[in-house]
Amino acid sequence: MGKKKNKEAQKAPKEESPYKVSWLDRIPYWIKALFIKWWFFGVIYFFFVMGLSALIGNEAFTAYVQILVIGLAFGALTDLMTNNILEALDSNKRESRYWAMWAGHKYYIFLVNIAYGLALGVATSLICAQLTLLIDNATGSVNYWFREPCTFALVALAIDMACIGLKDLIVYLIVGRKAPAEKEGGLIE
Repeated sequence: MGKKKNKEAQKAPKEESPYKVSWLDRIPYWIKALFIKWWFFGVIYFFFVMGLSALIGNEAFTAYVQILVIGLAFGALTDLMTNNILEALDSNKRESRYWAMWAGHKYYIFLVNIAYGLALGVATSLICAQLTLLIDNATGSVNYWFREPCTFALVALAIDMACIGLKDLIVYLIVGRKAPAEKEGGLIE
């Protein structure tokens, strides 16, 4: 009878620890960051370009208005959603700071992200238009490769990662040059 109680106690479900590593923690952070950024760029294109052009009509929703709407959405959603989600998924290593162009919780950062989003929207729209024109001329037929959310988001992600890499390089060069000078001055022991 004592053995039966022990077997039942072993089979009883154990309470899960809130500190247990979840399946999401097993995915490398860079994969999560790239997927979230790519997904948000695609969502912005789907809702703000495809959705608004169907709602408003192509005559009123010109290419310039599309670029303005994409840029404003890139900046606002990057600041309000993407950076916060990346920060929430961050471990204690502060990895999210390497995946955001301008991160912070100040009002002027929001305006800087809007300006960056406008520049990113212009660059992405122009590159996608040129790639579409190039493929159309090469094949002699109309294609939709860069007129849909997945490839548009891929181009936006590539431009965003190039800009973030350039920013990180500049920060590294500035901080890297100051660190040896501080060691020589005796500030760092």
